[in-house]
Amino acid sequence: MTSRTRELAQTPATDPEPIDPELADLGALYARHAPDLQRGDQLPLLLGAARGHLELAQVRAAGEPLIRVRDSQEGADAGRVVEIVTDDMPFLVESLQAGVARAGAEVERVIHPIVVVRRDDDGELAEVVTEADPAAPPADTLVESWIHLD
Repeated sequence: MTSRTRELAQTPATDPEPIDPELADLGALYARHAPDLQRGDQLPLLLGAARGHLELAQVRAAGEPLIRVRDSQEGADAGRVVEIVTDDMPFLVESLQAGVARAGAEVERVIHPIVVVRRDDDGELAEVVTEADPAAPPADTLVESWIHLD
């Protein structure tokens, strides 16, 4: 299994005008997976995480985890954010938190939607199927974990 790591010097914008319908649907999916962040003042955080994952997930071969470390959107002293797009499997979040702890750091917040996607033969993201059930995805889709740690 290979891994590509991408690091950006700039962070994605947090409050686009107007909100792209695809991003709004993905933001709603993120809110369903992060009920403690459903307050209106958390919408920019959820949309920022969704936007970051959409950028990262554009091309991914099955079995290839994508990892990006970037500055937080919440300000210079807010620390770093780790974004991961990978095949869904058990114990991902627990394993990541254990790795962060071993490195001497702490995870403040986890946003972890399980996302159903369609990709073409080259691994390019064709569609995020926000209404699909990850437990019973359509036959032509993949189930991925999109994880945001900060």
